[in-house]
Amino acid sequence: MSSVDRAVSRRALLGGGAVAIGGAVAGSTWYGVARGTGQHPLTQRWRERRGTRYFIAHRGAGDALPEHTLPAYEAALGWGADAVEISTSSTADGVLICMHDLTYERTTTGKGVIHEQPSTVLTRLGVSQPQLGPKWSRAPLTPVPRLDDVLQRIGGRAVLCIEAKLDSDYAAVAGMIEKHGLRDSVIMKFFHRSHNIAVAKAAGYPVFVYLGGGDVSAKTISDAAAGLDRVKDCLVIPTTAGTADIPDALVAAAVKTGVPTWVYPVHRRVEADHYFALGVSGVVTSSIGYSAQSIPPVRRDDWRSAAIQPGQLSRDPVGVGHAPIWRPDGALTLAGRGIGQHFLLLGQFGVLGSTGAGYNVQFEARWEKLPADKNANLTLAFACADDRYYQHRLGAASGYHATQRANGLLELYRHSAGSQEGVPLAAPAPTAAALEGQWMRFSLQVSQGGISWRRLGGALNGISVSVGDVHGGYLHIGRSSDDGALSFRNFTVA
Repeated sequence: MSSVDRAVSRRALLGGGAVAIGGAVAGSTWYGVARGTGQHPLTQRWRERRGTRYFIAHRGAGDALPEHTLPAYEAALGWGADAVEISTSSTADGVLICMHDLTYERTTTGKGVIHEQPSTVLTRLGVSQPQLGPKWSRAPLTPVPRLDDVLQRIGGRAVLCIEAKLDSDYAAVAGMIEKHGLRDSVIMKFFHRSHNIAVAKAAGYPVFVYLGGGDVSAKTISDAAAGLDRVKDCLVIPTTAGTADIPDALVAAAVKTGVPTWVYPVHRRVEADHYFALGVSGVVTSSIGYSAQSIPPVRRDDWRSAAIQPGQLSRDPVGVGHAPIWRPDGALTLAGRGIGQHFLLLGQFGVLGSTGAGYNVQFEARWEKLPADKNANLTLAFACADDRYYQHRLGAASGYHATQRANGLLELYRHSAGSQEGVPLAAPAPTAAALEGQWMRFSLQVSQGGISWRRLGGALNGISVSVGDVHGGYLHIGRSSDDGALSFRNFTVA
C-alpha cells in the first residue's frame, strides 16, 4: 500500500446523514402553488412544516448535473427539494443569468468576465463540467439559463433562495421576482457585508445571510446575526475555510444566536449528520437527492450513461482532478495523477446489509496501466460505517476491505476508526498476477457470520472467513497506488 495521505480534511472525509427529516423527507411534494403576492406564501408554509432538520438544494443538484442549469434545478425538485439556491450574474446589456461565478471559465466553454460581455455570447457557449461525465460535454451543450426562464419554469414550485452576485444587480433581480409574482416564495440571499440586506428586509423579504470561509469568527457571526429575524431569516456559515474545517465551536456559536443556522457546502450523509447533531437546522447540499435519501438505491452501475450517478462521490466532488474517466465500453477508470491513492464512494448502492440480509457484489476490473509497485492493490471497501471518504490507512471509519495486489494475492482486512493499520482476517490467497489490459472477475459474498472474497474464472481461488455479524454499510472502489490506471465495469449488487 502507498504512503498514507494525511492531508484530508473533515469536509473530504465526511459527507450528509442517514436521515430523511423535515421538509426534505423522501417523496415530499407540497408546492405547485399559484403565483401572486399574498396569495400563497410559500416561504411561510415552508417554515411552518420544515421541522428542525431540513435540506436546501445547492446550485440545483450540482454534484450530479451541471450546476445552476435548468436540468439541475428540475432534478432537485424531482428529488424532493423544498428549497433551491440560485445565484445570478448579469451581462453587459443587463440580462440576468444563473451562474455562481462572475466569469465563464470554470463551468462553461466561454471565457472572460460575464458583466463585460453582451448576452449574444450565450448563443456561442454552453455548460462544461468534465467531472460530471462526458454526457454533459456532448453537443448540444446545456445552455446557460436566463433567470427569467428559470423563474418561469420553477417559480412557485419551491422556495427559491436567490442571490445577485453583483450587489448592483439586486434591484434588477428583485424586479424580476416581482414580475413573476414570486415575492412570497423567495428568500433573498446575501454575503454578510452587503448593504442590500437592509434594503431587502425593508421591502419585506426574508434573507439568507452567509459568511465566506475566510471571515468566520465569533465576532462576524455575532455581527451578522444581530440584524436577523429569528423566525424568517437564516444565518449560513461554511463548513471549511480553504483546506481547514470550520471549528465546531464556531458552528455552535452560530446556533446559539437563535437565528436558524444553515451550513454549506455538504456532499455526504455523514457530514449532514454531524452538523445536525451540532444544532444546525438547514444543510445546503449539491447532492440533494442522495443526502436527503429521496433517491432509491440502485443494484447495478449506470456507467454506460457516461454521467456521474447521485451518491457517486470522489474525494473532491467539485474538482476535475479526482474525477473518474468514463469509457465507451461502460467501464469507469480511476487514473488520477498527482493525487495519491484514487478512491470513489459508490453511494448510489446505498447502505447494504442494514436489515441483516446478506448480499453479493460482483464486478470486473483491469489495469489499463499497471502500477510500478506490484504490491499495490485494487480495492473494494465494504460494510463501511458511514459514507466519508475512504482510502487505505486514513483510519477515518470502521469497515472492511477486500483487495487484490497487482502480483495476484487476494487479501481481506478489517479496518477501524482511529487506526491506520488494517487487521488481516485470513492468510493471502494466490491468484494469477494481473496483466495490463486483461479483465478479471471478482465476487464478494457477505452473509450473517461470514465473508467470501474470490476471483472468478480459470483456477478459482479466494478467501472465506467467519467473522460474526457484518453490519450494513457503504461501498468504495479504488487503487492504493499513486500511479497506474484501474478500470471497473459490470458492477452489481444482488
